[in-house]
Amino acid sequence: MIQKHNHFFMLALALPIVLIVTSCSPTDSVAEFKAGVNFVEQGDYPSALEKASICLRVDRDDIEAIKLHALAAFSYESGEKERTSAINNMKRAATSAGKNDFELHFLLGWAYLQNARYDDARQTLEYAQAIIPKELVPASTEYARLIYMLGICYAEHNLPKGLEYLKLLEKIPPYNTSQEYYATYARLAYKLKLYHDAIIWYKKAQAADKTQPHPYLNIAVIYDTIYQNPNQARLFYINALARFQQLDDSYYAKKIQNRLMAMAASGK
Repeated sequence: MIQKHNHFFMLALALPIVLIVTSCSPTDSVAEFKAGVNFVEQGDYPSALEKASICLRVDRDDIEAIKLHALAAFSYESGEKERTSAINNMKRAATSAGKNDFELHFLLGWAYLQNARYDDARQTLEYAQAIIPKELVPASTEYARLIYMLGICYAEHNLPKGLEYLKLLEKIPPYNTSQEYYATYARLAYKLKLYHDAIIWYKKAQAADKTQPHPYLNIAVIYDTIYQNPNQARLFYINALARFQQLDDSYYAKKIQNRLMAMAASGK
């Protein structure tokens, strides 16, 4: 089976959000907001969520606090209650004061995508694309992540269009050097039965990060089950096995060992 990857690891590491420290007009709330921003920069999302919640109790319509709350809530396993609250806050703001706020719609689309609400995510991200500041197009990190998410959305129901979006990122950082991007593109090509293309993109994923076993395994599966090429399949199975063993992943290591023994027993 072709293995999936987490679409959002890069987004969680560095979302293109520049929170403005003018939120929460009372002096104490400004301090809470600044502290929340500092916690985000440190990767302490539970503490950031707590500070954002304090700001929202002062002013529930504070857009910067809403964005801080959402960024924190969706950057770790905060729980359904906090994530639902974050989405509802953003939806409310997106139809009023934040109607033309690119970052707000970007975050809302990201949140929908994490909840597998692909149609809502697509519509929200397309709106974000329509209002993105001109200086961010076409080579900014913000634009790249927006296009990446739209590609994932479309891939759920319209694979060719999803691939069309992802293809745009081949020359845009950070995706042009990202193992995750290459692996995602390869997986979608496989679903479209573009097996040769899938192998090419899995090999790019290998080159981007030679320690990851899944691209080797997925190439092995294609050679084994699609092209009926046991020699190539064996080569990539062995490479995948070595990497799974290095990671102490006994589940996949055992599956590969069983497959190699079955191939040997059948004379392949």
